Amino acid sequence: MVNQDGLFVYLCRRDGQIKRAGYRIELGEIETALSALPEIRELACFYDADKDKIVCAYSGDIDANGIVAGLREVLPKYMFPNVFLPMDKLPHTPNGKIDRVRLKDEYFGG
Repeated sequence: MVNQDGLFVYLCRRDGQIKRAGYRIELGEIETALSALPEIRELACFYDADKDKIVCAYSGDIDANGIVAGLREVLPKYMFPNVFLPMDKLPHTPNGKIDRVRLKDEYFGG
């Protein structure tokens, strides 16, 4: 964004990188590790900045304990999601992609 003085103003990141507990974390890297678990059908991760939590919404035949056990071998603990939202089906856009905006709206009560 450009302000009234003609200077560029940084608003926020548009990619999936967050900074949490001093670490730069790519949410896509977490999603890749989670998608390797055969019990997970679909998933999306996002960051709740107000609560400093990584949220994993997923569908599949696995619980949070099973997910954490599966991640122990492939990710450092600081990258583990803090909140697990099991869902029957994640929301999708008309073109079939996971609707992350709607998913976040549902999570944040919007």
